[in-house]
Amino acid sequence: MKKTTVLILLSFFSCSYGWFFDRDTAVYNAQNGDWKKTGAALQKLVTDNVDKPDVLYDAGVAAYKNKEYKQAQAYFNNVTKQSTASNILKEQAYFNSGNTHVMQKELQKAIDVYEKALEINPDNEKAKHNLEKVKQMLQQQQQQDQQNNQDQKDQEQKKDQDKQQDNNQDQQENQDQNDDQQQDDQKKNDEEQQSDNNQQEQDQQHNNNNEQQSENNEQQENDSQSQQDEQSEAEQEQQQDQEGDVEDHEQQEEQELQQQEQPAEPTGREKLDEWLAQILQKQQEEDARLNKKLIKVNVSKELKGQHGQNNW
Repeated sequence: MKKTTVLILLSFFSCSYGWFFDRDTAVYNAQNGDWKKTGAALQKLVTDNVDKPDVLYDAGVAAYKNKEYKQAQAYFNNVTKQSTASNILKEQAYFNSGNTHVMQKELQKAIDVYEKALEINPDNEKAKHNLEKVKQMLQQQQQQDQQNNQDQKDQEQKKDQDKQQDNNQDQQENQDQNDDQQQDDQKKNDEEQQSDNNQQEQDQQHNNNNEQQSENNEQQENDSQSQQDEQSEAEQEQQQDQEGDVEDHEQQEEQELQQQEQPAEPTGREKLDEWLAQILQKQQEEDARLNKKLIKVNVSKELKGQHGQNNW
């Protein structure tokens, strides 16, 4: 985009020597492309000529060339406000003001000042060209802004979706962990319950065994008591039999003695000896039989006493 150059300054002229020297210095440096020195020289002129629109305009051009766009903007705006400024100078100031707005990416403001330049001179082809260009740039910028906004929304939406997905994943992981923990707890509870059941079964079996053993022991004790009672009854009967045998034996001995006391008819010496021998033999046999029974009874009593049973 071609801008108005500082050569327009040649159309301004003053009779003041100092002002003339600084202006010539500025023009010389501008023609040599040294815009820093040009700006410095024009700055001195502006200090002493703040109400001169041509000086302000040249200072704005120098600031623009030095890429001091805000300062250039201020100079050009002051030119348009000067009542002594010509329409041509105001037209150029609006035009260059539009350029400074473009360089600062203030496209809508640039459009506004380009249109003011065309209000002064509708045939200004440079202003028309720049105006159309800036409108296209603004449209592209708006589209780009919309695209950027849409991209930002998409990014934010994607970020939210990713965050939601992460939250869902975290929730799923937490749920899985809780499920695993519940399964572990359930498994542990089942194992503990099974262990308790096994222990109860073992205890029940042990109790049953103890009860069975107790019943068996009680049965054995009853059987043993029954056997003892039976043995006791048998011993009593045996003792009674023995006492009866003793009584019978005593009666028999008494009878034999009575018979012995009766006088026997003498049948000779040999008959008497034979009869005495028979009586002695019977007496010995009876004594032996009684002794055998008594020994048997005593042995039985001793054996029963050794097994913890009552002695009768």
